[in-house]
Amino acid sequence: ELQGSVDNPITERTLLTKCEALLDPEILRGNSVLDLGACMGALSHYILCAGATCVVATDANKDLCDKARLHLREQWVEDPDLLQGKDLRQVAGPCFQVVHCGISELLASLGTGSFDVIVATGVLHCFTDPVKVLLEMVRVAKKALLIEALHVAAFRDGLLSDVHRDVVSLQHGNGILQMEPSSASNKAGGASACTGVSVTPSRELIESIMFNCGFNCTRVRVVPHPQHPSDMAVYNKVTEGAALPRRYFLRCQRQDSKSAGDLLPLLEQAEVREEDASMPFGQDNQVENWNRQKCFTEDSSSKNSGGYSRQDQVLEGPTKDSVTYSSNQWVLDQSVADMYDLHAVMHIPDYLEVISTCVRLVEKQYKVMSLQDRAAFSVLDYGSATGNTLEALLKAGFINLHGVDCSQAMVNAAKKKLPDSVELRCHDRVSASQVYHAVLANWTLHYVSDREVRRKHIHDIARALHPGGMLVLTDKTEQSSLVSELYHEWKMAQGVTTEEVFEKSSVFEGALSSHEVSWYEEVLRESGFGKVTVVSAKFGFITWMAEKIARTVNHPDQPIRSLTANEGRNAGQPPTVALGALIHSGRDFLFWTVDDGLQQRYDSQKNSAEDASKPYAVWTWKGPDEFVMECPHDGSLLGCIFPDSAPVKLQMLDNNSSNPVSSHELLPGMYFTHSGPVSICGGSGYMITVPGFCAMPLIGGPIEEEGRLPYIDGCSDSLLIPPPRLGDPCLNFLHFPPGIFQTRHTHPSGRAGIVVRGKGTCIYVDSAGQECSQPLVPGLCFVIPTDTPHSFKTEAGETMDVVAFHPDSDFGPTGDSHPMVNRTIVNGVSASLLPEIRTNEDFQKR
Repeated sequence: ELQGSVDNPITERTLLTKCEALLDPEILRGNSVLDLGACMGALSHYILCAGATCVVATDANKDLCDKARLHLREQWVEDPDLLQGKDLRQVAGPCFQVVHCGISELLASLGTGSFDVIVATGVLHCFTDPVKVLLEMVRVAKKALLIEALHVAAFRDGLLSDVHRDVVSLQHGNGILQMEPSSASNKAGGASACTGVSVTPSRELIESIMFNCGFNCTRVRVVPHPQHPSDMAVYNKVTEGAALPRRYFLRCQRQDSKSAGDLLPLLEQAEVREEDASMPFGQDNQVENWNRQKCFTEDSSSKNSGGYSRQDQVLEGPTKDSVTYSSNQWVLDQSVADMYDLHAVMHIPDYLEVISTCVRLVEKQYKVMSLQDRAAFSVLDYGSATGNTLEALLKAGFINLHGVDCSQAMVNAAKKKLPDSVELRCHDRVSASQVYHAVLANWTLHYVSDREVRRKHIHDIARALHPGGMLVLTDKTEQSSLVSELYHEWKMAQGVTTEEVFEKSSVFEGALSSHEVSWYEEVLRESGFGKVTVVSAKFGFITWMAEKIARTVNHPDQPIRSLTANEGRNAGQPPTVALGALIHSGRDFLFWTVDDGLQQRYDSQKNSAEDASKPYAVWTWKGPDEFVMECPHDGSLLGCIFPDSAPVKLQMLDNNSSNPVSSHELLPGMYFTHSGPVSICGGSGYMITVPGFCAMPLIGGPIEEEGRLPYIDGCSDSLLIPPPRLGDPCLNFLHFPPGIFQTRHTHPSGRAGIVVRGKGTCIYVDSAGQECSQPLVPGLCFVIPTDTPHSFKTEAGETMDVVAFHPDSDFGPTGDSHPMVNRTIVNGVSASLLPEIRTNEDFQKR
């Protein structure tokens, strides 16, 4: 009935948040409670859920009392005699009584300390003598007074300061009372207000009275809900020209036995706290029955100039001081996870707007990719924190969602919000085994201080995206002193205290590293993003959208032809020829069979933006004609003879004179490498030309039945042609036993291979995000571009053998680490540890 109220709208979410913010179960549990201004009994219900032994609900509106009684009777026992002189400490409970009575009249009829706790929501602004009413509450409340009230207009409009107390001095017990010509208090069934003169006490005045009466006060601030920021606007929204929101919460707990009559100057011992209101409700089954949602609250502390200190104190929920940051160390532990939702909207400009923008961009990207349904559209939230962005995407209808965060506490917090269908992992890197249509990396990378490590993270993200995929990246960039000052002023306008602003700046100085805008855009482009656009910017927090370049495969259209030895040698370079019998291309994978003649199948520098930095070209030949295959500049050839080939006559030629260096007859399954031209006659096979690589002349094989090294999922591997030095190319043999279905995976560089024995299937994801499969048979050649998800499988009773070229390696000897130098011992010390005797690197031939 009160959902339409302008002054205090009541919905399930706002009511629940209000209860969590004000009604601390640790204060209520086991105590008797007087609920003043109980309305329809919702807070009384929550009070009993939180473990109170009994509650007396009172309101001046009979209609509301009748409704409260009906509502509470549905779950609780009614005791109509609670106010009939009973010792409420002896009440077994839980039970309730609803009393239709004026607040002043009821308080006057009660004895001192009659109730342990008084809850007064929205009532103190309804009297002409609020101080007297407040003092009566203090007299009746034995332990605590929980208040929700209105800020007076003088403070709300900024005429007086509630934060710095430059006008009001609590040392003198001052505050203000402001006359309201028309008091706003809700009535059943509408948003109308009672008319008539009333007097509203300022928060300063209430705190001053409570201090003098031996109470400590906790200010509870509610920040906007990430998905529903307008719900609690009356408690957190500062309208244009205003200094404070309309309403506030105070928890006041008695620290000694003083009553209202004492009114002694206790200001030196008094303390005001501002803290989080989230409570550990999971400990109480009855409170769980409330079906509560997350309460988004905020804590902060400040020190004022009014002669007393405002301190944080941990009750049960986390407060700022429980967050682990000391000595300039920022640890993403449980305390940070508990406070993240609360702090994000207060410290990150446009936090909610960026999440909303991400959802809209993902919607548009989904339409661009033209997938069949949203289940096929995969989104990764890199640095997913407590899951707010994933939750927003889930509500927008996306279900193929993944989150990665380096903090297990953050991941655990996200799991509480999200269903099990959302994959959440604790890791600090993007997985190399999955590929996505969109990646969101908001407020994450600026915690990676090392530039090169941050660059590597961006490269990893690029590799994790489908061609044409989208990255949304938000980071704090370098700020000038003026912009930094504006940012701090903005935070203080959100309610963050000056002390907290500068304290956090000091803490983050060593944990958060800001780079220039130009650095980000340069790294994004070098990572393969073609279009980089600034979506939004505020106080140096920049949001970019970057689109990954879609791969294209160029198909030369010259006719196929074979070469004689003389033609090849006269030409000086291998001819540019057609791709031949290309049987399938998904814009990512290439598969082809072998046709007559010499054919260039693939050139990484021409055919792939991702593989251009590691140049190689794939060639095949078939037929009796002799031809000479020239080497690229300062490069090498690696080759393998097909399993059904006739014997091949191979001559390794000198690079300068083209005279034969050695002659060989290669059988099916054999392989070779040479850093110069070769003459080939007969048979069939495939070759890789690699510029800038000096290979060792080598003849090997035939390949064995199985690999000598374990690989993955039961497969084995042998290194046929090892890298002469760390990082050099290599040639590998893979054996797939029967009934293998590999884990889907990717490679950080391209692969070029051939099926030499047996048969199986390649399953891969193409550039459109569709899963494809390709039968593999002997003689079938393929190219796997960088970071393309795939897996191989064999059927029961079938094996498969593959020879695969790698353009790089993370394995191999180096100048100061190889078996000869490592195992040369001088006086008990390896020569690898004696640079003064090691040969200088300058001699080495590459």
